[in-house]
Amino acid sequence: MNGHETRMTGHETHITGHETHMTGHETRMTGHETCMTGHETHMTGHETHMTGHETRMTGHETRMTGHETRMTGHETRMTGHETQMTGHETRMTGHETHITGHETHMTGHETRMTGHETCMTGHETHMTGHETHMTGHETRMTGHETRMTGHETRMTGHETRMTGHETQMTGHETRMTGHETRLTGHETHITGHETRMTGHETRMNGHETRMTGHETHMTGHETHMTGHETHMTGHKTRMTGHETRMTGHETRMTGHETHMTEHETHMTGHETHMTGHKTHMTGHETHMTGHETRMTGHETRMTGHETHMTRHETHMTGHKTHMTGHETRMTGHEARMTGNEKLTPI
Repeated sequence: MNGHETRMTGHETHITGHETHMTGHETRMTGHETCMTGHETHMTGHETHMTGHETRMTGHETRMTGHETRMTGHETRMTGHETQMTGHETRMTGHETHITGHETHMTGHETRMTGHETCMTGHETHMTGHETHMTGHETRMTGHETRMTGHETRMTGHETRMTGHETQMTGHETRMTGHETRLTGHETHITGHETRMTGHETRMNGHETRMTGHETHMTGHETHMTGHETHMTGHKTRMTGHETRMTGHETRMTGHETHMTEHETHMTGHETHMTGHKTHMTGHETHMTGHETRMTGHETRMTGHETHMTRHETHMTGHKTHMTGHETRMTGHEARMTGNEKLTPI
C-alpha cells in the first residue's frame, strides 16, 4: 500500500499542476484580451528580460562546467549501469502506459491550442511593429542557436544518461544527497529550457510567415503590449504548473518503483507460500494414504465383526436348543420324581 499511496500522492500533485496550468491559461487569455494597449512598456520589460537572460546564461555556463565534471564521474558509474537497464525496461512498460494517458491529455491540449491559434490571428497584427525588435533579436538568436546546437548534442547524451539515472540513484541516496539537489535544479532548468526552445522554434517558424505581412502592423501597435506582461505572468504560471506536474511524475515513478519492490516481495512470499502448499499437499496425500490404509483395516475389522456376530448367533441358537433340551430333561426328571414319590411305601 505504500507504493499505491505514493502513486496517488503523485497523481494528486499532477492534478494540482494541471489545475494550475488551466488557471495560467485563463490568466493568459485575460492578458491577451488586454494585450493590444501598448508596445513601449513591453520594450522596457524586454530589455530587463534580456539582462536577466544574460545573467541566466552566465549561471548556465557555470552549471555546464559543473555538469562536465559530473559527466567525468558518470562515465565510471555507467560501468554498473547496464544491469540497471533490465529493470528500467520493465519500468518503461509502465511509462508507456503513462504516455498513453499523456497523449489523451495532449488531445485536450490540442483542442485548447485551436482556440489559441484563433487568438494568435489577432497576435499577427501585433507583430507588424515587432520588426525592429526582431532584427536585433535575430542577431542574438543566431549566436543562441549556435550555443543550442552544442547544448542539444550534450542534452542527447544527458537524456540517455538520465533515463536510467533514477533507478541508479536508489542505491546512491547517502552519497548523492548534494548531487540530487544539483540534478533536480539542473533537470528543472533543462526541462524549462527545452520547453522555451520548442516554443521559440514554433514562434520562429510562424514569425517567417508573419514577417511577410509585417509592414502593415504599425496602425495598432502602440496599444498592444500593455497586456503582454500579463500574458507572460500566465506563461510563468503555466510553467510552474508544468514543473509541478513533472514533480508529480517523478513522485509517481518513485511510487512505481516502490510498488515493483513490494510486488517482488509479494511474489517471493507467494513462491514461499506455494512451496509450503506443495509440502502441505504432499503431507495431505500421505495422510490420505494412511487414511485409506486405516479404512482398509476398519473394513477388515468390520468383516471379522460380522463373522463374529454370525458365530454368536449360531452359538445362541445352539444355546437355545440346549436350554430346550435341558427343560425337556428337567420335565422328565420331575415326572420321574413324581413317579418315585408314588412308588414310595406309606
